[in-house]
Amino acid sequence: MELDHLRTFLAVYRTGNLTKAAASLHFSQPAVSQHIKALEAELNRPLFIRLARGVVPTPLADSLAREVTGALDALSVTAETFRTGNDTASSVLYLAGPSDALAEKIVPALVPLTNAGLRIRAQTGLTKELIERLGDGELDMVIATTPTRHRNVTVEPLFDETLVLVASPALARKTDHLRLDRGDTTALEHLPLVAYAENLPLIRRYWRTIFPAKPPGTARIVLDDLRGVIKTVVADGGISVIPSYLAREHLASGALMQLIHPTDPPTNTLFLATRSSRHQPQVTAVAQRLKQLAPSW
Repeated sequence: MELDHLRTFLAVYRTGNLTKAAASLHFSQPAVSQHIKALEAELNRPLFIRLARGVVPTPLADSLAREVTGALDALSVTAETFRTGNDTASSVLYLAGPSDALAEKIVPALVPLTNAGLRIRAQTGLTKELIERLGDGELDMVIATTPTRHRNVTVEPLFDETLVLVASPALARKTDHLRLDRGDTTALEHLPLVAYAENLPLIRRYWRTIFPAKPPGTARIVLDDLRGVIKTVVADGGISVIPSYLAREHLASGALMQLIHPTDPPTNTLFLATRSSRHQPQVTAVAQRLKQLAPSW
């Protein structure tokens, strides 16, 4: 497979449109069409279904995109570094966001880019403060917990976390599950809350969606890292609401129990924020990779 053909394929895959892909690559639309046809001929199967207003990827295209995205994004960062002749500042990304999301999802997803020369400096903080710093040029990218507005910042949804209400087995046994299944939150009033912020953001979102009542009081324990919240719940410190991807291993092992299984569980959206006025190649490569992987999270 030729590298240019793969780059064209990825541009079409990401934009869903031959014209937009051609513009992003500075190619003519016929050239883009020829590249896709050449790839499809080589694979002997179609990559896209042509529609009136764009294209839809086939399962083969989804598989190919998963295989080539990391390597092609890494190459784009490396090429830009050599093109500009700057192998220091141009290849550093200043990234910030929630510590748990950075550690569990975001930074590990960027390893192919770091292997190609990108350097990451990640830090944590509250979304409002981080967005201000992003707008002032101190950061390149922020993973935001709310769609905070700023005149110099573009914010877009990145991925949705499914939320689960959990307790340790010992505290789960102290819960009247029949009452809880009926939506009676008094079944939980005797159990302390563990949260990652004083205003109980995930807990309030869960209660608002599932129960016709406010959360039961204030948190007994507040930790600003959801991984610490999970460990505290495992240690019988209380109940909490956490993203399912962070709880998966503990639920599978039996260290945590899900207290209720709603048919339509609540979600919490994380956002990708970048500066509107400045386009850096490393920011573009990182944003593209995160948006490519985020739907599977």
